[in-house]
Amino acid sequence: MKIEHYIYSPDQDDENPEVPGASPTSLNHRDVCIPLGDCVAAALGPVDPALCAWLESNQFDQAPVAVPSAEIGWRLVARSQLHELCKRGEPLTEDDAHFLPIDRLRFPYTGGWIAVDALIEEMTVRAAAIVYTETQFYSVGSDLTEPSGMSREICGLITRSDLNRQVVRAGVYDQFSGLEANIAKLVAIVHEDHWEWIGLLNEEAQVRVLGFWEVSKRNGVDMGPIAGATLTDLLSVVSKSLPLLRRLDFGTKKKFEEVAGRLPRTRNRVMHAVRPLILTEQDVVDLARVHRSLKGLHQRVSNALRQHHDGAVS
Repeated sequence: MKIEHYIYSPDQDDENPEVPGASPTSLNHRDVCIPLGDCVAAALGPVDPALCAWLESNQFDQAPVAVPSAEIGWRLVARSQLHELCKRGEPLTEDDAHFLPIDRLRFPYTGGWIAVDALIEEMTVRAAAIVYTETQFYSVGSDLTEPSGMSREICGLITRSDLNRQVVRAGVYDQFSGLEANIAKLVAIVHEDHWEWIGLLNEEAQVRVLGFWEVSKRNGVDMGPIAGATLTDLLSVVSKSLPLLRRLDFGTKKKFEEVAGRLPRTRNRVMHAVRPLILTEQDVVDLARVHRSLKGLHQRVSNALRQHHDGAVS
């Protein structure tokens, strides 16, 4: 068998290969994209009134169109544009003005996996897109300094509403749960006397945490009172603890709350799987903002835990 090309992705680290699918924060494109073959597509030329009616009755705001001159051979046309062309008796042509301006979404080839944070960020600037992966390939025997070409694979159509899918929620929630677990570790490290951090909670939270601890002990499982604290409780403790704020490199309580203030509400929305997480463009922008805060705070907490571990080892 003669091999003429092999695939190589410069985005992959050969020395430390990762398995994207091993983490809930990596999404399989099959779980978030609708294959173009399953979509009702429009066509270049005269606009079919029946297609316009079907899109409207099914509340689809756009349709894919095979466009030979397009970069990936496909574009997205808005339902409103089709209605307008149909009304005027004009055909859909390859003119860029007929299509959504940002209707493609490229990801590097990673075996079909998409990072949830990258997906959320990209959907802040587009209502829908045709997702595709792109990988450079090199000819066998080349010096690998210049790629021989580009390999593209179309994954399918994605819309903002697809961010409500359970796999997206699971990816975001996984990061919330990781943050919660690590903040709990840091609180227990900085306040070895658990009555110190419990005393920073309001009375209602204290009763709930201590009650959970007592019930756990009666059932023969004692993980300490920290096991009864919620993310909201832990963030409240951090905001009132000068040692914790210093460990996380926050100068003031206000600076910390600017980062952490929106996290509990979004975590609760993510948890309610039957309630829409995304309804509007602003919802996507807000989710992206919260997600950036989440990742940034988690990095600070991880750094603080690492510094404590390094100090304990040395």
